[in-house]
Amino acid sequence: MRLFDFLNKKRDSGINIRTLIIYFSVFLVCILLVIFAVNGSFSSKTGTAKVSNAVYHSRIDTKDEVVTESTEPTVSDLTDRQKAALKIEDIKKKDKTRDSVKLDVPEIIQYPELPTGCESVSLTIALNSLGEKLEKTDIAEKYLIISDDVNTGFVGNPFDYGGAGIYPEGLTETAWVYIKDKNADLGAASLLGDSFDTVLKVVDSGIPVVIWTTSYYGPVMDYEDDFYLNEHCVVLYGYDKDEGLVYLSDPETGYNTCDIDQFEGIYNETGKMAMAVFSLEEV
Repeated sequence: MRLFDFLNKKRDSGINIRTLIIYFSVFLVCILLVIFAVNGSFSSKTGTAKVSNAVYHSRIDTKDEVVTESTEPTVSDLTDRQKAALKIEDIKKKDKTRDSVKLDVPEIIQYPELPTGCESVSLTIALNSLGEKLEKTDIAEKYLIISDDVNTGFVGNPFDYGGAGIYPEGLTETAWVYIKDKNADLGAASLLGDSFDTVLKVVDSGIPVVIWTTSYYGPVMDYEDDFYLNEHCVVLYGYDKDEGLVYLSDPETGYNTCDIDQFEGIYNETGKMAMAVFSLEEV
């Protein structure tokens, strides 16, 4: 009734009813358009938020993957020197060694070409036991580091009786010079300062050890400029605890043996000097 009363009043006042209806319809359409526009904007914003959130999480996931990869290096990421050090450290962790070991190594006599080249020849023996094909003088001629300090290189000339020698650090670096030149899958490590038990652990692991001793395994003679006068270098390729022997490939005398306690005493007295070369295939 109220609507008709309103319309009657408007009609009486001269306002056309059709005009009012048109105005009212337009008003409703405008309201509906506003409602749709608001809902559409809200949905659009929500969708954008979802997409942005997805991209954000994707970036986080990618970043996490990169971090994970960089914090978990594999053995293939290590340098050859790191692999060599890792192998020796693993050997040092061994609890015990076998009672007897005897590896297969060649015999090479240093004379007459290298009267003071026992270290070069010992390194040659060790490398050839790994399958390398070195001639007696190759290391001395092509790879031996020469220095005025026996700790870093050879002092003098190994082809001359006036030559002095070289100690483990220098011979280890000489080995690396050869390994890099040949691109061999080998490693080298100094055992300077390691106990004799560690030396036996290395041999027990199938690696012959280049080790410093004295000529004919006699008493240590006087030192001159950090170098003992009867310095000598051989390859320890085995031992027998029951027999009390070590097995040596000696550049002076060929295959030889020595009392294990006597040899250990010389090793300790001369400064615990040794080094080794070995395959990196299984690292």
